[in-house]
Amino acid sequence: MDVKLVVASGKHAGQAVAVSVPRFLIGRGPDCQLRPSSREISPHHCAILVEQGRATIRDLDSATGTFLNGVRIAAQQELKNGDRVRVGQLSSRSS
Repeated sequence: MDVKLVVASGKHAGQAVAVSVPRFLIGRGPDCQLRPSSREISPHHCAILVEQGRATIRDLDSATGTFLNGVRIAAQQELKNGDRVRVGQLSSRSS
């Protein structure tokens, strides 16, 4: 399964980020695959999990939340092509 995030706005708009591992971490921590520098993003903010032919997103108890299609997620949610993900000020769509 080929999963990627496409930056939706800002100076990197249109840039694709491949979700290249089964547990893709987003956060400021040194072990994260995507490391935005914003203080609005926790060290381990959220994870995209790719397993058994599907992709899901899970918030990792971040301070500011993880949003899927404008709604703050409280539990692991399945990602579909075209979904909008927002982490701090970082906004992307899945494909």
